[in-house]
Amino acid sequence: MAPTNCLPPTPSSLRKPANKGKKGKRGKKGKGKPKPGAKEANLDEVPLESYRIIEDEDGLVTDYLIAVYSYARQWIVLRRHLQGQWREVPYDGLNSAVAGALSNAATAMVKQTESAFFIDYPGGHESYETVMRTITRGDPGNAQGKFQMQLYEVEDRTRTVKEVHNSDVDVKEETMFYAYRDLLDFIADFQKTRNGKPTKAMLSEIRNWDPVFNLRGANKEQRIKWRRTQ
Repeated sequence: MAPTNCLPPTPSSLRKPANKGKKGKRGKKGKGKPKPGAKEANLDEVPLESYRIIEDEDGLVTDYLIAVYSYARQWIVLRRHLQGQWREVPYDGLNSAVAGALSNAATAMVKQTESAFFIDYPGGHESYETVMRTITRGDPGNAQGKFQMQLYEVEDRTRTVKEVHNSDVDVKEETMFYAYRDLLDFIADFQKTRNGKPTKAMLSEIRNWDPVFNLRGANKEQRIKWRRTQ
């Protein structure tokens, strides 16, 4: 059985806290008389925006899971698009100011989504750690191999579908797990000195960074290490 903190948030943790009323003695209430001129509620006058679907606890968790996957999908789509834009800067002559403006716009989009996420699911459920635990069922390492990408080909004559490519999705890479981990390490290292200079331990990692390193000939681990120290 998986640990509790490895599972998606429970309905009770997603539920908004109820307002507590003031304590006091309850007096006897007489039968109220209808106020003169009081009108019965007319549903025709209620705007569509005021209607809400009252769901059970399972429905609330389902909504959260859908929101999490949509949130993560936005990261992946924006990141791939920005990678293509920045590639065009050195190879196709795209102005770096254009790529920079698109990066700022993408960052603003993610922040806006995070704010909306926080309103619907407060209490830290919008944090990167919680989202990652929800997507990977608690462990990004164990999630590897559970996400796949298939490419199919449809023949013109017979219209039959044939699989031409099948590969596992690198979960940590697609969800920017490595970048997030490196960011936390650098922030923690910066807080130790407070002068902008890395500690001796961090300096030993980044001192020998090679700006002309051959990434094509490197394996996955070498590329991750090179990217961490740049």
